[in-house]
Amino acid sequence: MRRGIAVCVVALALSQTMWGATYTVQNLNSSGYHSLRWAIQKANSHAGADRITFAGGLAGSVTKPTTALDPVSDANTTFDGDLDNDGTPDIGLDGVLQPSGSALAIRTDYCVVEGLAITGFPYAGIELLNANHCTVCNCYLGVQLGGATARGSDTADVVIDTADSNVIGEPGGGNVISGGTGGYAGSKGVRIRDGQSNTIRNNTFGLKAPPNNNEALGTDGTGVDMWRIARDTVQNVIRDNTFAGLYYGVYAWDVDDNTIQGNLFGLGADGNTSRPMVGDGVRLAGGASNNRIGATTAAARNVFVASSTGYGIEISSAATANNAVQGNYFGCNAAGTARKPLHSGIILNGNAGPQLIGGTTASAANYFADNHQPDSRGVEAYFGGSGTTIRGNRFGVLPDGSNAPRDGRHVYVGGATGVVIRDNLLAGAGHGVMVGYAGFTSSADLYGNTFRSCVNAVGLLDDSTARLGSLANTSTTDDGGNLFRSSNTLFIRNQTAHAIRAEGNNFDTTVKAEIEAKITDKLDNPAYGRVDFIPLAGGVIPTGGTEPAALSLSGVAAVPTPAGAELLFSLSTPAEVTVTVLNLAGRPVAILAQDRTTAAGLQRLAWTGRTLTGTPAPAGRYLVRVTARQAGGAQASGLCSVTLR
Repeated sequence: MRRGIAVCVVALALSQTMWGATYTVQNLNSSGYHSLRWAIQKANSHAGADRITFAGGLAGSVTKPTTALDPVSDANTTFDGDLDNDGTPDIGLDGVLQPSGSALAIRTDYCVVEGLAITGFPYAGIELLNANHCTVCNCYLGVQLGGATARGSDTADVVIDTADSNVIGEPGGGNVISGGTGGYAGSKGVRIRDGQSNTIRNNTFGLKAPPNNNEALGTDGTGVDMWRIARDTVQNVIRDNTFAGLYYGVYAWDVDDNTIQGNLFGLGADGNTSRPMVGDGVRLAGGASNNRIGATTAAARNVFVASSTGYGIEISSAATANNAVQGNYFGCNAAGTARKPLHSGIILNGNAGPQLIGGTTASAANYFADNHQPDSRGVEAYFGGSGTTIRGNRFGVLPDGSNAPRDGRHVYVGGATGVVIRDNLLAGAGHGVMVGYAGFTSSADLYGNTFRSCVNAVGLLDDSTARLGSLANTSTTDDGGNLFRSSNTLFIRNQTAHAIRAEGNNFDTTVKAEIEAKITDKLDNPAYGRVDFIPLAGGVIPTGGTEPAALSLSGVAAVPTPAGAELLFSLSTPAEVTVTVLNLAGRPVAILAQDRTTAAGLQRLAWTGRTLTGTPAPAGRYLVRVTARQAGGAQASGLCSVTLR
């Protein structure tokens, strides 16, 4: 044991830093005097702190128990296999002859395992069951002595089961962990069940030991696997680890309030050598909620690299909601200076709930520089993620400021609704934002974004809708504010039947014909809805177009009826009309007409007194807003009030 054990064993209380007895293993026998089994039995029978170490002549040797060793039942027991105090294992434990069980089954608190290489056991290398405040450091787990050959245990290299406040690795004492084999359903590096406040820190998963820790071990399991951890508690921390060449880096099912920060997924220990994940860096599922992936400091940043089919983060299944993804790098090295392979950054699917991606400050921004494959995405809300906020992120640029364009889509919303996309930079993509999936409703709100060098800055397909700015209501959160640079081939491509409002935006020009030339809508195909972009940011009316005065709307009035109200207005010329009933806070209560083609002259509409959901509206005073628009851009509006009896 090194003199610096106090640094490694952060979990030990001051009263446990001195050993009451030392038991030295002097042979490789499975049992008998001075065997490892004998030493565990002696420590269990001796009250107080104990140390189990190995004779110097055994350095480099491997013991192979033929039956499961006795569980460790005496608190404050330390296993020390680092005989030359160099921070690497000198003793191996191999389960090739053991028919069942784990290598070290620890059933008590404040134990330490250091300097052992544990491989190939039928259940786990180290099993912490009802064991709290234990530490595992400077070990090879699922990796043989020498640190270059993987041979994991069948279930996991480490199992933490109903155990709290344990530390696996830590600064200066990290472990080399195989990460398991067998893909999605295979063995794991660390498995946590019903444990809280455990810390997995400064380990390498799927990489060889230093100095070869940029080389993969060839394992393809899951680095850290967490399932059904009790809620409303202080949860686990996974940080400063390197996960490489695995299927999943971290898989979290039905867990709350865990922290995943400062990790490298799919890179060597140098933060630059590509060792991609086969699947996802992190997957949250089964109702995993309120977890934090990254944060707003450089130290909390995760870096994600995956295969040509993998995602950095996948968030799926119903009730998986309210997770925050902030300050991470997707598809580049840790320095943020070079692109690395990654199919797509984040996917929200399987009816996942709303998430927060990014935030309101620059330090919360995620950078997406993933591969430029035709079908790649930065963030994909694919039948999941309705109500998600994607805010303040940087798409298509590296953190050092250089461009990283993609052929695919920076943000794709398909089969999800109410996705808010605001204050992002979206540069150099086939689509900055695409909304739509055939046969399903998709919707998004886009405000305050900057689009540059995209083929289609915003593309709308199928039965999708989008709000890109509305200046005709009392809300100030949907006032447009998007900046469409002239470097975009098209600003807005509306291939839906819906009329789209895009008022209050900056199109890098105030010439109406120049804006129209970069918008695909009803003027290009009668089957498409009109894109209304007038007025521009600041209330500017584009030059070269028909002024709104060419269309007049008059006589807007409402007359109460026994069931609701009759609405009247008069048009000077044909137009598309929208009539909305609002409450006094300016929120829609009922929509009586939506972009309806209406002839000139006096018009009458009936309101039955029912809301958007078909329920009777409460008695009281309401506002009625009538808006008329023409294909050339002219518009007029009127407002009146009505009392529902």
